[in-house]
Amino acid sequence: MTTTNVFAELLIIGIETMGWIALLILSLFGYEWIDFSVFNHLVIAIPLAVAAYVLGIMMDRVSDVLLAGADHKIRKNVLGERVAQSFPQLRIYILAGVIFASLSFYAWRASSITYYLRLQTAFALLPDDWRSSKEEMPESEN
Repeated sequence: MTTTNVFAELLIIGIETMGWIALLILSLFGYEWIDFSVFNHLVIAIPLAVAAYVLGIMMDRVSDVLLAGADHKIRKNVLGERVAQSFPQLRIYILAGVIFASLSFYAWRASSITYYLRLQTAFALLPDDWRSSKEEMPESEN
């Protein structure tokens, strides 16, 4: 996942958590004591977003801890005992293949760009009379 996706996911988890906390507080103490006009100001959005992000991180960790046992059982049932035990190595192997493919593509792209830039430079170094005679020829004669 990209950093932006992770940030957005944690922010959404935090906003949902804030909603549940707000519902709990409102159901316990009522809403008469809250001045809702405070929420009309844009300045309050920044601290709420920061609090939501922090709550999102906390809830993500709590859910990971609470569901770790169930996750291991599902992994063992789906992948089998042997594969489930080597799951960390399997993830690293797949991640290494993705990284290798990405780096290979990057190297190919950089090589291609360099090749065409050098070809363009070499073409520009040709004498003008040779270059103009080749540009006037039809495609089949080039």
